Amino acid sequence: MPRPQPCLPGCSVARPLALHRRQVVGFLAAAIAVSALTGCKRPPPEPLVKAGMYQGTPEELDRLWHDILAACKADDRGRVHELMRSFLMTQPELTTLLGPTQGTALWARYQQMMGSLVNAGAVELVAHVFEKKYDDIAVTRVDQLPSAEQADTDRAVLAAMSSKLPMYTVRVKRKTEAKGLRYDFFVYLNGYWRSGNLLGKFLPPVAKPAATNESDLDNKIDGGSSPSVSPSAPPSPAQNPPQNAPPAAPRTGN
Repeated sequence: MPRPQPCLPGCSVARPLALHRRQVVGFLAAAIAVSALTGCKRPPPEPLVKAGMYQGTPEELDRLWHDILAACKADDRGRVHELMRSFLMTQPELTTLLGPTQGTALWARYQQMMGSLVNAGAVELVAHVFEKKYDDIAVTRVDQLPSAEQADTDRAVLAAMSSKLPMYTVRVKRKTEAKGLRYDFFVYLNGYWRSGNLLGKFLPPVAKPAATNESDLDNKIDGGSSPSVSPSAPPSPAQNPPQNAPPAAPRTGN
């Protein structure tokens, strides 16, 4: 049986393998270089809340916040973050709401506040729900409250709004209490519930209306004032019964 001949110098048997390796290495290096130059990145994940998922009614705002409360109770901080991230307005939305002057001036501050709310604030909310045993959500429409019952920040936002929209506040609380954690302020824009957070603190203040005296209320009849009566005017017959009239019969029954 013939013995295999050793590969002589200059033999080309190993050359295809070496060439193949060099080609693979070169291809990978080229791919890495192209990826670095083009900035190839993974596409961002789909947002949890999509336009129209929650409708623009107070019941739907309540449903959204009950979903947040359920995620807090489950210690699902990622879901809490994603749900609250939908509160962030875009710059065109903020400009639409407050006008171009305030929208532009407050945009950077607003981004900073909302970044804190949906990140560290989401973690803090989970902790509060566990610590305080929060189990309820209260939604209040602020723009329909009497001005005297609105907070200073509520009046400032309502006065600054260039688009007059229904405005709400939300409280996360226990069923047995009235207050709890208050979250300002919510409006419905482009299929999303958006939060203005604490923007009211940085808007021109609006003075609280003066308290109405009870004597003024006594003189109001259907929104109008009672007619003035001269002190020297004689009383009407109905107000001054005749002196000789018989005494009224005593009231019987309950």
